[in-house]
Amino acid sequence: MSELWTAERTVSLVWAAELIGGQFPELLPLTITLLGEGFDNTVYRVNGRYVFRFPRRSIAVELLRVECALLPHLARLQLPLQVSEPVFEGKPTAEYPWPFAGYRYVAGALPGRVTAEERIRSSRPLAAFLRRLHGFPVEQAKRLGVPNDRIGRLDLSIRLNQADSNMSKAIERGLWSDRHDWDELIAWLDERAKKSGNGSGDGIEGGVGNGGAFTEALVHGDLHIRNILVNEERIITGIVDWGDVHTGNPAADLALVYSYLPPEGRKLFFADYGEVDVQTRMLARFRAVHTTLFLLLYGNDRQDAALVEAAQDSLRLALNYP
Repeated sequence: MSELWTAERTVSLVWAAELIGGQFPELLPLTITLLGEGFDNTVYRVNGRYVFRFPRRSIAVELLRVECALLPHLARLQLPLQVSEPVFEGKPTAEYPWPFAGYRYVAGALPGRVTAEERIRSSRPLAAFLRRLHGFPVEQAKRLGVPNDRIGRLDLSIRLNQADSNMSKAIERGLWSDRHDWDELIAWLDERAKKSGNGSGDGIEGGVGNGGAFTEALVHGDLHIRNILVNEERIITGIVDWGDVHTGNPAADLALVYSYLPPEGRKLFFADYGEVDVQTRMLARFRAVHTTLFLLLYGNDRQDAALVEAAQDSLRLALNYP
């Protein structure tokens, strides 16, 4: 059975050069290098100044269109962290039937292994960024075509079993060893879901099973160690890959607080971002574990030892391991 990240089409370096050079001759002669491959896109750096993303799966096509409509508006806000800004709109061809896009290069590197002190130094820049992002007018985002959360990222009726299955896979493959903290987290969430569904009044209003009650916000939707960039001091400076952007529960983004920041950093973050209720924190922590387990299994499948180690670090933080 194919994994979630299995590509339907992969644009090779030579093919990417043909598509870019054919549609954007002003960029010739091209200097092009592979920057990375994700679940949804193959990414190339072009002429040192631009990044081109080519969808790998049909599901990513509409995501690309949405982010290209929204990102110019975010870029004009001069947010505390850099964001991708689309400047080239590639058209489908007979050979490659999907659109693709070129963005201004966002300087920085993937964080990899980062010390606790380095992580803490990112707390306040991240808080300032998410406070501004989550304050973006939701109605304006919707007019730009940004959807709501159509896939239930925080729908525990779906995601709990999915994450539990992935935890079992991680243990079976020797990538993780202890379920104790994970079992405590899902027991807490499961109990809250039952209470919110039986009319007791003790659960989360609206039901924890669908994300609970929350103030709708514009959210990135996929914040994790593969979509943040750091500078030479290992401080977060950029946020990339906006394909999952939507309007919904801010807990989807606050997951990064639990997968990247140690407890001291979380205190600094919420002091600047603003306090959130315990249910939102727990949903964010769950989302952090859910996403990180996918990254852990993906890194193992791709034999990417650096990603496996970084994902294990994130999982320890999200599960409150020392």
